[in-house]
Amino acid sequence: MFLTFYMNILQVLVPLKKIKMLNQSENVKKPSQKYLELVTVDDFEFWFMGFINYQKTFKYLQQAMSQISDEMNVAFYLGT
Repeated sequence: MFLTFYMNILQVLVPLKKIKMLNQSENVKKPSQKYLELVTVDDFEFWFMGFINYQKTFKYLQQAMSQISDEMNVAFYLGT
């Protein structure tokens, strides 16, 4: 008998101009479990985890949000 595990991958597309806030978080009991919280301008929250390279992902999101904020003359909250 074989057990088959299916991993559901959810793809989320959020335009950069719709992102209000990006926060980093980690599980207090398991610091290796890191999360990214993304909040949109209409106050929807998305929590992401399971990144291959968490720091790179956060860095690239920060850069993208910074670039779009310069173009739009708006400020984002980039929590750390």
